[in-house]
Amino acid sequence: MRSDRRHESGKIVELGATQKIFNHPEHPYTQKLLSAAPLLEDI
Repeated sequence: MRSDRRHESGKIVELGATQKIFNHPEHPYTQKLLSAAPLLEDI
């Protein structure tokens, strides 16, 4: 299992397994980051 973390203004705002963060982001900053990224199927 791989873990990942998201930073905002130098502070960790979300920490957990990569799949969990990508599939169920809890912090608004992480949600905004993921919604801004294009989906591979849209490229």
